[in-house]
Amino acid sequence: MFELTNLVSLFSNRLFRIPDYQRGYAWEKSEIEDFWRDITNLRDGKNHYTGVLTLEKISNEVVKNWSEDKWLIDGRGYTAFYIVDGQQRITTSIILIKAIIDITFNKYESSDLNYSTLKEITETYVYKKNEKSKLQSCIFSYEKGNPSYYYFMSKILGVPDVLDIHIENTKYTQNLEFAYDYFYKNLNQMSFDEIQDIFRIVSQRMLFNMYFIGDDLDIFVTFETMNNRGKPLSVLELLKNRLIYLSSMFLDDDGQADELRKQINNGWKDVYHYLGKNKNKPLNDDIFLAYHTNLFFPDNNELTYEYDYRKKGIYYSKYLLNNYYTTDNITNGNIEISDILKFIRSIKKSVYNWYVLNNESEYRGHERTRRILISINDGKRTSSQHSSNNFKNEKINELSLLLLALLNNECEDIQLRKILKLINTYEFLKMFIVLDKEKENYYGRKKEDSDEFFICYSDYFKEVINQKVCNLEKRLTECINSFQTNENVKRTIKYFFESGFYQTKFPIKYFFVQYERYLSHKSQAGISKLDYEGLLSDGWFYRNNIEHIFPQRGRNDYWTSQLLNKSHEQIYLLKNSLGNLVIINEVKNSKLANLPFPEKKAKGFIHGNYSENELLKYDQWTILEITDRGMNLLKFMIENWDLNILNNDRDKVELLGLSNWY
Repeated sequence: MFELTNLVSLFSNRLFRIPDYQRGYAWEKSEIEDFWRDITNLRDGKNHYTGVLTLEKISNEVVKNWSEDKWLIDGRGYTAFYIVDGQQRITTSIILIKAIIDITFNKYESSDLNYSTLKEITETYVYKKNEKSKLQSCIFSYEKGNPSYYYFMSKILGVPDVLDIHIENTKYTQNLEFAYDYFYKNLNQMSFDEIQDIFRIVSQRMLFNMYFIGDDLDIFVTFETMNNRGKPLSVLELLKNRLIYLSSMFLDDDGQADELRKQINNGWKDVYHYLGKNKNKPLNDDIFLAYHTNLFFPDNNELTYEYDYRKKGIYYSKYLLNNYYTTDNITNGNIEISDILKFIRSIKKSVYNWYVLNNESEYRGHERTRRILISINDGKRTSSQHSSNNFKNEKINELSLLLLALLNNECEDIQLRKILKLINTYEFLKMFIVLDKEKENYYGRKKEDSDEFFICYSDYFKEVINQKVCNLEKRLTECINSFQTNENVKRTIKYFFESGFYQTKFPIKYFFVQYERYLSHKSQAGISKLDYEGLLSDGWFYRNNIEHIFPQRGRNDYWTSQLLNKSHEQIYLLKNSLGNLVIINEVKNSKLANLPFPEKKAKGFIHGNYSENELLKYDQWTILEITDRGMNLLKFMIENWDLNILNNDRDKVELLGLSNWY
């Protein structure tokens, strides 16, 4: 049955709860702005059609256990409803009303709004308090099992005496916070009369098409079919609903099905806590689920490493929702409670390690292990411009999948560090060592052309899942040794001697970020002077932040006097030698440009990052200083990546491209 109504009528003697199978508050900036625009642009005398609000009356069996609300339901004749569809719009309306209440009280010290007291408005839309029993009932809220329940009560509705220990911060609570702050900020710029107009619009002139679901409809199926309305649900959100639905199909003689439902809610609470824990870099729902699905079903040939971001991960989502977690598999006994519990335990473990993998500073093991993990991730960001929130190459990153499997293993830190160190060395050698006469390094080569150097990580992550890492360790060691043969090292020296380091495929920015991290750690200051991820995010081919200390176009006497009687080749290799390059702020780069070295020190390097500060020990900048710094950088390279190359100074000077200067 459909019924067009406003909030005043809708909230007459009714309680509303968002059930546990629903996602949290998903609206973000664009949806909030659209909602606000609809209200502020509404002309006088006109109503705004807000959308369908689908409600399910909550059974007496459920509400009889609501101890905080019985006084309203039994004593005041309130009826309780689940919101099946339309929760984003109705939640936004309540957030706005609460912001109106607060701004009216805080800014105008008024207790009335549109001929109603703030107490009356609060008790109509927010919460009521029984003065005798001290019980507090939210008029509109999440069901208690929802991860946003306590946050919404305390931080948005302002219900007193909610313990902070119960409050979980997730990406959904961040959205709630943003919506409230957005409305409060905009209301704060309005006059009292304008605020009253906004309240009148939201409470009286925004109309919902109210629809009541009968007992003959399956509520979980109804919820899934309504996914196309409003902001679509992610696969992760749909999966939660599906698992709760399947939990209701098990016989519950001993309470296992109820316990399963609790575990599903608790598992998803952890998932959304960690996906949204870093407010500056929230992690994408479906990308995480794509990785976990490949990890949890390693032997299933129906899955693929392809991820089509335009079709929201169609491959793994079809498998989860259409092939595996289905009613037929429950009915046929192919899936039991224990199978779903195993999935929940796995996704809880994986989401924490996925968070750590994308926020390495949170790693709780040894500092050296954490630094190696950072170096590996920096390499991924550089070589493939990989992001945990965007599949630009539409593929699961096999190295990320392997790393997630390693972290899930919970092996001893020293064992994990050993494997990570080998991976870090292997990944660097792929970028550094030249493999053929055409001066091409590893990237861009076909697998069949480089079998002795190539590792397909997907061949090993299944073994890692089963805590067998010896074959991976052996293969990494073989490949590292193959890279470091005399022939490859000689070819690499020749390549950089002829080409220099700046205009080649050497990952110059990645290398200098690692050196800057090393100097930062060495300083023990605990302060980062560069935006590492920002520098690496545009890939290794962009060198805007790499400064030539001896400038490429040095025209004043300080620089030109050093180049007398030198060949074009000598000059080119000097300027592009490793020791003559330093990572620097891009804006500063253009300002320093052609200045003599003493002025560069005084006007730039002294105020710069750790790599720039290190240059202050040099008084002048000539071939001697460039060679000295280049040798120090090669020493760092060999030690940092545990390389077995360049065992004599002659090879090092030749690699730096400076042997024809001596």
